[in-house]
Amino acid sequence: MQALLKIKKDFSEYTCQNETFDISSGVFTGRHDYPMRFAGELAGKAEDKAKEKKREEGRAFVCILDEVLDWKALEKAIEKGERIVSLIERKEIGRTLFYKLYFLLRQYKKAEEEKSELKYRFYPMFYYYLYRNVKEEYRREVIDYLIEVDKDYKVREDALFRAKYVLMKTRKS
Repeated sequence: MQALLKIKKDFSEYTCQNETFDISSGVFTGRHDYPMRFAGELAGKAEDKAKEKKREEGRAFVCILDEVLDWKALEKAIEKGERIVSLIERKEIGRTLFYKLYFLLRQYKKAEEEKSELKYRFYPMFYYYLYRNVKEEYRREVIDYLIEVDKDYKVREDALFRAKYVLMKTRKS
């Protein structure tokens, strides 16, 4: 993902930081033996998602891990995610917790799209998992990583990407 951010940075430098020019991108991540032709098609579909969002909002986006984010959100998510990844690698936080949170976030996003009251299950379950699986000194970091505390404890728009990022970075080959 660092390569993706470098491409964005290099493009920005090439255009002399002119905000008139921007770059939208689609990224597909697959196994090493996944057929290149199909990977290219899926990357193209991801790029189309990013461009669709750009048409709606008028700024550049990137679609990665099937989530559409603006470039600043991507950079911030990766930066903060590295801290969480290091906590998992040091065994301060269990990786299984992020699987649980990932599935919980998927349910929340689906319920939110369907305008279902099931979305209100998210907060009690989130805090239940958090208090059962994370030491007190690290809870605040996990909360801040997935929830916007300063915005009335709203689930971050990119929370699903953040959970996926941590899972992808910490998986064993």
